[in-house]
Amino acid sequence: MLLWHTLATYFRRKYGVRVQKIPLDAGATCPNRDGTLSARGCIFCNDSGSGSGMGLRGLDLRAQWDAWYTKYTTTDSDRLFMAYLQSFSNTYGPAARLAHLLEQVAALPGCRGIAVGTRPDCLDGEKLTLLAGCGLEEVWLELGLQTCRDDTLRRINRGHTARQAEEAVRAALDAGLLVCGHLMAGLPGEDENDFLDGVDWAVSLGMQGLKLHNVYVPQGTELARQWRAGTVPLPGTNMWTCCAPPCRASPPPWSCSASRPTPRRASCWPLPGPWRNAASSPTCAVPWPPAASGRVAAPMPRRPGRSGSAGRGQERFFEGLGTMVL
Repeated sequence: MLLWHTLATYFRRKYGVRVQKIPLDAGATCPNRDGTLSARGCIFCNDSGSGSGMGLRGLDLRAQWDAWYTKYTTTDSDRLFMAYLQSFSNTYGPAARLAHLLEQVAALPGCRGIAVGTRPDCLDGEKLTLLAGCGLEEVWLELGLQTCRDDTLRRINRGHTARQAEEAVRAALDAGLLVCGHLMAGLPGEDENDFLDGVDWAVSLGMQGLKLHNVYVPQGTELARQWRAGTVPLPGTNMWTCCAPPCRASPPPWSCSASRPTPRRASCWPLPGPWRNAASSPTCAVPWPPAASGRVAAPMPRRPGRSGSAGRGQERFFEGLGTMVL
């Protein structure tokens, strides 16, 4: 019996067809970039806010949606679609702005759900109520937690604490939202045990999902500058092997899914490194949840149907950690 399945399988089991998330750039910003907390941003964040950057090119939400919708329906019309407000912190700013965004998304043709990317310190009761009442069938809050360590959060200039993250998760769950927390493996100053501590911490918060990102180095970021200067060593692919959540001997009581979270534009990498090929790696499958003790990751099988050697398949697996729906 499989202890994991893909995110696509989770949606297919729920809706009977494939569900495609369409990334949208709503022109958001962040309190960590506009001077409210800092003007520097997180050290790993680039000018597109880890998104498509289509909003920066002048495309409104409808134009972005239509471009992706046409692309996907041309090859396969038998699927459903969700909007993913991905770039920067989409709940930052007045509640009226968020209300307008949600109205725009709800009016997109064929849109069945929404995933809203944001930070723990950009939520309040009014905004959570707006999200919960937006009227879409599937509503996810994609919450950037990154790590459970406050010293790491300071090191990466995140601008919030782990306590604030915990409070945001609990408030979102109390509002009835589906919550997917994001963690990063290989942050400066952390080893595999720090990362696995973060996984345990995130699981304890009771979220429905957890997305695991391997650290990558976009051009134009503070992380890229530190890496080029040799002041921040980053882990190789062995880190991903150590950090992949190990298998359980018995099936978990909830479903889980995995999908590729890594960016797909090779231009975002400054120099060759162990993270470079992650942008083209296949969708990965991450067993879930971590064992309560004995944190040594078990060898993982390649996804069925993939060509190439077992070694190559396993390397690609660990280069792309994924999203679990718990």
